[in-house]
Amino acid sequence: MQQPTSNKKLVIVTGASRGLGLAICHLLAADNYQVVAISRASSDALDALCSGNDVTHIPFDLGNLDSLHELTKSIVKTHGRPYALINNAAVGFDGVLATMHNSEI
Repeated sequence: MQQPTSNKKLVIVTGASRGLGLAICHLLAADNYQVVAISRASSDALDALCSGNDVTHIPFDLGNLDSLHELTKSIVKTHGRPYALINNAAVGFDGVLATMHNSEI
């Protein structure tokens, strides 16, 4: 396994390109965390945050369930073990979690 790129604690944030996810990334970067920001696409604000801090954007659609394992392996190999995951990405569905299909979760 490759050594982490930083001795800072690593936090993964999904839904990081705008809104609450982007705000969380800003706060974590200000508090000296290493951040892996995951979103389907970047934004100008996320690009600016990545250029001046220990923040890395990984474009990924979390709806692609078959590739999640490879994504996590890649993150651990490149950045080390995560300290925390903030799962902020969301699509609204009505229903009970226990009865939802994986594609809806």
